[in-house]
Amino acid sequence: MNTSRPVRIAFIGGASMTWMPSFAHDILSHKPLAGSTLVLMDIDVDHLATMTKYVSRMLKETGGDLRVESTSERAEALTGADYVVTTFGPGGHEYWKEDVGIALRYGIQEPAGMSVGPGGLMQGLKGIPTIVSIVQDMEDLCPNARLFNYTNPMSSITLAFNRYSTIEGVGMCPGIYGSIGKFGRILDIPAQDITYIAGGVNHMNWVMDASYNGRDVLAEYRDRLAAESWETGEVRSKGDWDATVVKDKSDAVRTSWEPICRTLYELFGAWPVPGDGHTSEFVPYFIGKGRDIEKRYRLSHDYIERRIEKRKGIWDKIEAASEGAGEFVRGDYESREWVELMIHAIEFNEPRVVYLNVINEGAIPNVLPDACVELPVVVDSHGFHPVQIGDLPPGPAAITNLAYAVQDLTVEAAVNGDRQLALQALALDPLTFTLELEETESLLDEMLEASRPVLPRFFD
Repeated sequence: MNTSRPVRIAFIGGASMTWMPSFAHDILSHKPLAGSTLVLMDIDVDHLATMTKYVSRMLKETGGDLRVESTSERAEALTGADYVVTTFGPGGHEYWKEDVGIALRYGIQEPAGMSVGPGGLMQGLKGIPTIVSIVQDMEDLCPNARLFNYTNPMSSITLAFNRYSTIEGVGMCPGIYGSIGKFGRILDIPAQDITYIAGGVNHMNWVMDASYNGRDVLAEYRDRLAAESWETGEVRSKGDWDATVVKDKSDAVRTSWEPICRTLYELFGAWPVPGDGHTSEFVPYFIGKGRDIEKRYRLSHDYIERRIEKRKGIWDKIEAASEGAGEFVRGDYESREWVELMIHAIEFNEPRVVYLNVINEGAIPNVLPDACVELPVVVDSHGFHPVQIGDLPPGPAAITNLAYAVQDLTVEAAVNGDRQLALQALALDPLTFTLELEETESLLDEMLEASRPVLPRFFD
């Protein structure tokens, strides 16, 4: 079965080694999209050429009925597109590493630094002008196209393009699906049969209810984690955030898996996802200044360094596979980001519920209506329809509203190159509450100066 019309899907950041192998696998495996065109666009022409060869080889070997094109010109990729997928990296990893390193010198510990805190702010200041320019181009070149954003900071980026364009689009993060899968693995139950409802902000979403055959999955999951002794030193998961290694018996209680998320569940009555590394940055009383987060929670400061190193290995495999000398890379998020299923739902008007990042507009009544929230959304040929999930518990609602206040300021600071608004955003972020205001201002100035080449609006 083919679509009634072959579609054109433009990938802005099409040389992404994090996302493109997954996208290619999933779209090429989805037969109803036969006859469509994938357009890979990236400003890194060398990586783009390699990724294009990689996807073309995958297409040939799978026998897929699609076309693959590539270009370094964004306008060429966007012209006539039906769907646009954004996966660009704001400023690159080296600037991101510098941001988090500067913050650490001020005592601010960020296990990720991609959503909130100094790292999240700087990622937003770099990425928001790019997404705004993309959607403005879309208004001229493909005004009816739908946008799927996978770029972090997810909430700020999604808030920006919804505020500054008429393009209909959403942000997508597979984090909640990874967490539900983890529930299933730990409890030895099929994750696809877990019924759940969640809402909040990206990287600090709250599972308010989860059940399996009438069993309370959240309470059972909490009890299972609390009961683990971890005396063997076994690594139960190899994900970025949830791998816990106990080196000796005395560490067993302190280093039980997801101690931060478990504590927040006991405090607020909802389970935060996608894990300790992200959620700890929204409530920094766990990772505050001077605390040994490696010893207490097995969280480290070298996530970006590990990510850079991992990317080198992945790219070597992609290069080999592009030349036919190796196997295809299995993407970290393969079959979990669902871009092909969302396109299918729109093209065939077969509604599908997907957890997406959208403007709230009352879907969560006790969260500000203009906030960007992550919750279940019905996708069909008419677009994206947030599910009215009701109130969050009071504590999670307060955390979500504060996160939005910071993101709102971040968007306006980025669009206008406004240092004062950027300072307000940083000063309102809980991660800086242990600093004197003069220190916060000095931190901001140092980060802005370090990223001067990719922040022209702040220095013109």
